[in-house]
Amino acid sequence: MFEPLHGRCYCGKLRFEVTSEPSETVVCHCPDCRRAIGAQSVAWIFVAKTSFNITNGQLKSFSSREGIERFFCGDCGTSIAWESSEYPDRVDITIGSLDEPARVPPDKALHRRFRIPWASRI
Repeated sequence: MFEPLHGRCYCGKLRFEVTSEPSETVVCHCPDCRRAIGAQSVAWIFVAKTSFNITNGQLKSFSSREGIERFFCGDCGTSIAWESSEYPDRVDITIGSLDEPARVPPDKALHRRFRIPWASRI
């Protein structure tokens, strides 16, 4: 039985839970994710939208390009989630925003051709 995952933003005003097992756990090296998060790569879990629940606060969003929404805390700016019209039933959640990120280690990399040479390989 899956034990829900919980997470929050940096300031703690936004809290959420994930009630189903992730379908994938990845690290993305694409330039869009790097720029949006401000890191050499971003670790994500992919989950059903119906299993992602905001338990405190409210997400703000930014349309980074047509069909893509990035969600974050409007107070501290922590990146929380990503949605694409290409995957209408899925939401991707930043592993770094989880209370227990060690529970969902990434097992593959996406867009490796964009990997910064000094970034670790998985």
